[in-house]
Amino acid sequence: PPYGGIASNLYHLLPELAKNGFNVTSVTFSKLDKTISSGKMTNIFVNKKRYCARNVLSVILLFLKSIELKNELKLKELFVLCVSAKYLIDKIDALKIDYFFVYDNLQGYNIPIIRKILGNKIIIVFQILGDYYLSPERYIKHKKYNNIILNNSDLVFSSSSYCAKSAKELF
Repeated sequence: PPYGGIASNLYHLLPELAKNGFNVTSVTFSKLDKTISSGKMTNIFVNKKRYCARNVLSVILLFLKSIELKNELKLKELFVLCVSAKYLIDKIDALKIDYFFVYDNLQGYNIPIIRKILGNKIIIVFQILGDYYLSPERYIKHKKYNNIILNNSDLVFSSSSYCAKSAKELF
């Protein structure tokens, strides 16, 4: 897609997937809880704080199961990841999703937790973006964890050479 980040990329990608027969569900963590459906596309908006409050015990259980993945992450960072990962795991199971597409470097942090719980039940596709340029210290600080992310992805790609080159310093 033309330069413009995630919104531009998804604006073109999601309708094409639906047009080619895929049922497409996107999840956005936001302040709102709402679902918008149209044809073969569903956009789900989830408030992580509310989700955590309603599912605190299952999030804590996932956190305990995932503690070995921690590496350089702080415990609080891992717990926050477990909130989003738990929601995604539940959706993957409920909707019987075969392909899980992650389109954001930070959302990729969910990949090791999801893989640990679901194993090879799903194919995980990870699209890296140019955020490595914007916040290199964050990703360098979590270098081991980022390698776990890549090793738990079935396919890693980038939509542009600009974004792909942003990972050069890290990997």
